[in-house]
Amino acid sequence: MTWEMVLLNGLTAWQYVELLLRILVSVICSAGIGYERSRRYKEAGIRTHIIVCVASALIMIVSKYGFLDCYYMLHMPYDADMARLAAGVVSGVSFLCAGVIFKNGNSIKGLTTAAGIFATAGIGLALGSGMYIIGITVTAVIMLIQVLMHRFLFGPDAMIAQRVKVVARKSSELREALEVFFRINDVKVVEHNIELFPDGKAILTLTVLSHIEIDPEELYNFLYDKVEIFNLNVGTMQ
Repeated sequence: MTWEMVLLNGLTAWQYVELLLRILVSVICSAGIGYERSRRYKEAGIRTHIIVCVASALIMIVSKYGFLDCYYMLHMPYDADMARLAAGVVSGVSFLCAGVIFKNGNSIKGLTTAAGIFATAGIGLALGSGMYIIGITVTAVIMLIQVLMHRFLFGPDAMIAQRVKVVARKSSELREALEVFFRINDVKVVEHNIELFPDGKAILTLTVLSHIEIDPEELYNFLYDKVEIFNLNVGTMQ
């Protein structure tokens, strides 16, 4: 038995290069899906999707080739169950998906992101098994769905997601003024966070949905004579 056999586990150097290529492709594919999620300020972004996909690809590779040493080194029959570890990935990722789903009042958030993580794990398994075409194709399909389906002609997905950040004084007056503006312009607040400071300043960060993009200048003019505004920023969540 040589050191080469021990290190390569019965595979050739070129076969290992091909296995590393599978890992690299899984990084690229998952980064694309994660990038779309991070641009929309979702709970799971690029790093989470890459880790899930690469780990799935690794487990699939181990499931297919990790037991070759039993054949080459111990001269045991090679009859490993290649589906056993892959099935474990499905169960494990399900718990991770549950962690990004949470209920806020009457709304449930994170379902699409959880489904994306689950799909990313499946892509990793496909790429880990060497099914490049189907893995890359499914990646493209998911990215198209995530991007294009936010432009439905009806329903919540027809609305534009925006992040509004206001630095002002007197938080109670600020919130009241914003509520009036949002009610007039049919804007729905889906998430909000406020930071208060001893000097009286407040930073209010809102995630809102609307059919028409909020004009920062219009919002500033509406708030100008009601509260003291230090800074206002409105950004579209792509």
